Amino acid sequence: MKKSSNTIFFLVLCVLSPVKGMGDDQLSWGVGLNQVGGHVRYFFTNQWAIEAKAQTAGDVCVGGMRGYYYLSGRKKLRLLAGLEGAYISVDDDSVPSTGYAGALFFGCEQFFADKLSFQLDMGPAYVALKSNGSSLDVSGVEYVVNMAVNWYWGP
Repeated sequence: MKKSSNTIFFLVLCVLSPVKGMGDDQLSWGVGLNQVGGHVRYFFTNQWAIEAKAQTAGDVCVGGMRGYYYLSGRKKLRLLAGLEGAYISVDDDSVPSTGYAGALFFGCEQFFADKLSFQLDMGPAYVALKSNGSSLDVSGVEYVVNMAVNWYWGP
């Protein structure tokens, strides 16, 4: 409960914070919902953005950062590429584990309203997990697909 209340406080703080303008055609901040979580995104320029994300499903919690490079300018369809790093926690009674993931992704973002978009990206992710309290560990490359709906605000 403490983690979720801190997350809600952070999101409210971001919404209420003043947004510094970076140009007439840029969107400075964004929030989004993905399959099992959400994210907050900040644009440094029209092409570069960073994102903090959190996801949870059952006993698995993932928190991480993404860096985005937009290959096309502010259009209805924007191509993108990026890197992701994440911390993973599995709170399973039989084998509790922690680990990390690193991913390279490519995709697109389609605006269906002025500041509302649908995003789809995919790519390889290296995942490594180690059991807490035993010598069990697992690692390997998986292919990941992400979908999200984003809402932007700013100048």
